Amino acid sequence: MLFSLPDTYKAGYEFISWHVGSLSGAMLSLPYTLSADVTLVAEWRLETYGTGNAGNTSGTGGGSAGSNAAQNQVPKSKVATLKNLKTKGAKLKKTFKPVRTSYSVTLPARKKKVTITPKATDAKATLYIKVGNGTYKQASGIKVGVRRGKKMVVRIKVVAEDTTVSKVYKITLKRK
Repeated sequence: MLFSLPDTYKAGYEFISWHVGSLSGAMLSLPYTLSADVTLVAEWRLETYGTGNAGNTSGTGGGSAGSNAAQNQVPKSKVATLKNLKTKGAKLKKTFKPVRTSYSVTLPARKKKVTITPKATDAKATLYIKVGNGTYKQASGIKVGVRRGKKMVVRIKVVAEDTTVSKVYKITLKRK
């Protein structure tokens, strides 16, 4: 008997329900009594970003359920890039591009700090930030002070959801 099913995730889609055999098959309700191996198919709805409304329904995914549990494992993302890199207090010298990993920022003499806010391309990626010779710490942004006439290096490590892929972005800060 099945009392629960695994959580499912598919980037860009909203999970709707499980169906027995195919999308046109009966919608699964729990608890479900298994009489034999059964194929379960996940129904997904394409997310429409920015509106909160759902778009076209499409069925993908599936697996077979034996007496233990259903299996619909969506592979974890290997995306380890930044979608955006914002600074407050000074501007990046080069326009941000996800493929570019090295940037510099020059603070005006009157500015002592700069706020750096990176945004990962994949929301399930993890961001770590390292200032100078410090250690990486999980963070979604940081405010960094820079002494006049000195340089400071900030590194942002993006680790993909599957944790096997990572990418480091380097920002060299300098204050006039």
